[in-house]
Amino acid sequence: MLPLADLRQKTRLSSTITTSRTGTAADSGPIEITLRFAEQSGREWPKAAVQKLRGTIQTDDAGWHIVILRASVRYDDTTGESVPEWRFLNLEGSKLSSASSHRTVLHSLVRSFFLKSLRDAEQAFLPGFKFRKPFIRSMTMDPATRKKLEAELEDLNRRILDEHGSFGMVEQEMKLMTRLVPLASDDPVRIEAVPGRVSDVLARTQVTLTLAAGAKMPVGRHGAGTQSLAVISLFLAFLSSGQGRGGKDAPVPILTIEEPEAHLHPRRTRS
Repeated sequence: MLPLADLRQKTRLSSTITTSRTGTAADSGPIEITLRFAEQSGREWPKAAVQKLRGTIQTDDAGWHIVILRASVRYDDTTGESVPEWRFLNLEGSKLSSASSHRTVLHSLVRSFFLKSLRDAEQAFLPGFKFRKPFIRSMTMDPATRKKLEAELEDLNRRILDEHGSFGMVEQEMKLMTRLVPLASDDPVRIEAVPGRVSDVLARTQVTLTLAAGAKMPVGRHGAGTQSLAVISLFLAFLSSGQGRGGKDAPVPILTIEEPEAHLHPRRTRS
């Protein structure tokens, strides 16, 4: 599916948040966010994208394309639940009744991500986490260098085990399993103090933060506020590397954060 290729950084994303400061949800007004996607230099959006968004696209005085989407949520006093609503608007701010089904289309063209208020760095920095996985998979090392490094890893692994010694008994006893289990006859047991493949080394990469006192701690062992901020930093690195776009020409993704102030101390939040 062809993205809005030429939106890129030229796209303007403006938001307006309106909320009533009353005591209860039933008395408060809706919360609204308005997203505005606009061309910046003529007809730069691909024809395929324009065709898919027909009925939602408006044209300004300069002849450039604009899509305006307003998301809102209000409290329903009858059901006691929050009711979300999405609507496309024309340039005057009125709802486009024929464009309600295009939200899914727009979502497929512009990627979006959501961060919960509880941002656990210990989970976020695991190899399989969506914001970290691309850094592991995007191997830019040439094959010759990788082969050389893996030979050095094999040598380092053997030297560590030879110096440590105690794992030799483990290896010896486990080789007896070949009497009952159909293992390879040549080198059936391998103990890895150091991973033998570069990709495995990268998967085990650990991020540490050094405290003012000099102590180094894995990011997952820091306080909740530091962890929350670390997850946001990881996402920003994810975006800066281009991994989050789905292609170098794709538009900048939209990030929504639940309780963005969650990394702050309660006193800082109140101030």
